[in-house]
Amino acid sequence: MNKMFLSVLMAGVLAGCAADGSVNSNSGMAIGNALVSNMIDNQCRVELNNRPEWRAMALAVSAQKQAQWENQICGCASKEAPNQLSMAEMTQAAIDPNARNTIVAKVVTKTVTSCLQRIKL
Repeated sequence: MNKMFLSVLMAGVLAGCAADGSVNSNSGMAIGNALVSNMIDNQCRVELNNRPEWRAMALAVSAQKQAQWENQICGCASKEAPNQLSMAEMTQAAIDPNARNTIVAKVVTKTVTSCLQRIKL
C-alpha cells in the first residue's frame, strides 16, 4: 500500500507537469486529494466503529440505515480532510508511512467529529 500510494502520488505530480516543466497544481493536487480522501474514508470507518456512541447507535437501527449514516459521515470527512492538510503535510504523507498514519489519524479525528455533529441522524 505504501509503495503504491507513493507511486500514484508521484505519477499525479508528474502528470501535472506542463511541457515547460512547471507543475500544474490543479491536476497534481486533484490526484493527491483523491488519494488522501480515499485513505480518510477508510480510516473514518475504522474510527466510527471504535466509538462507543456510534456502536450504541448502530445497535438501535437497521444495517441499511447504519450504512447510510456511515456513508454520509465518511463522505463528509473525506471531502473536508484535504482542505485540512497543507501541501507540506501531503508531501510528508507521500514520503513517510509513519507520518502518513499520524497525519491521517489527526485529520480524521477532527473531520469525523465535525461531520458527526452536522449529519442529521
